[in-house]
Amino acid sequence: MSHWQKIRDAANCLRREVCAAENLNENELFTAQNFVLQTAERLELELIPEHPESSNLSGALAVLEDDCIHFNNKLKDWYKFFCIAHEIGHFYLHHQSVHCTQDEIQDFADDGAPNSAEKLVGYGAGDRREREANLFALEFLLPCKTLQHLYLEQNLNVRQLSRTVEMPSEVVAGQLARALLVPVAEPKSSEKETKEIDLNDSQKRAAETAKCPTLVYAGPGTGKTQTLTARIVHLINQGIEPKRILALTFSNKAAEEMRERIAKFDETVAAKIQVMTFHAYGLEILRKYWVEAELDPRSGLLDKIDALLHLEKNLNVLQLEHFQNLHEPT
Repeated sequence: MSHWQKIRDAANCLRREVCAAENLNENELFTAQNFVLQTAERLELELIPEHPESSNLSGALAVLEDDCIHFNNKLKDWYKFFCIAHEIGHFYLHHQSVHCTQDEIQDFADDGAPNSAEKLVGYGAGDRREREANLFALEFLLPCKTLQHLYLEQNLNVRQLSRTVEMPSEVVAGQLARALLVPVAEPKSSEKETKEIDLNDSQKRAAETAKCPTLVYAGPGTGKTQTLTARIVHLINQGIEPKRILALTFSNKAAEEMRERIAKFDETVAAKIQVMTFHAYGLEILRKYWVEAELDPRSGLLDKIDALLHLEKNLNVLQLEHFQNLHEPT
């Protein structure tokens, strides 16, 4: 199960708790406003409306401070409660105070279409937490399983679903597309977890060397991810600050595996280390230095849904001899 699916599961777990406490049917949708207010009350969070120029916000859209959520009261109603749901995500997932600006809370384009929180796994630790809170809020208000049920079993269309939750149809359509097109990953069979990393002699030598820089040659299947994880744990044990550690991998899978292995030793440390793919690192540099790169500061990326829809529209021009699973043609 991917890290992002775990975030969705956490959102649905809280949603079930609130539904049970309020005697609501979890297979139904609710207005964003009512459900967020019920959730805040359930979690004993105080919601404090603020003027955009309030010193409590300092330019942010919303701020989580202990058990209080300050929010910009001049936003559109649906987006206001999405921002509050975002802060509830921080409260539920990260258990720490945060100050979220417009760049950090889910960015909705003028047409209401959201950018995916899952485009890339590897981001800086703070940036990653914001994407986790964005995904949590979206799944909390528009759970994929419920959308799928209402669309397929009760024949409700996007406009009807949009009216129910009082959110833009473009936002609902994006989440519904994911629910229908992207299969949910089956959870892996549970294996006995251990904090020990079993290394052979060459791996241990690479992980614990005091030389810096060090170049290690390793072929496929030689335990590169495991060795790099052990190296990070060794550096932490040597007193290196987690935020000074950058680990780059070729694949999202390896990045997530490395982060999960580090979390077995210390979840707090794992959240502070920057573990990302080379592609994500390159994107981060381009986003930071977009002027020098002569790029648009909000350059878009294709996520799973974008790629699936683009491929589906162009299947006829690919001259394929046969089709595989049309729900996931990639």
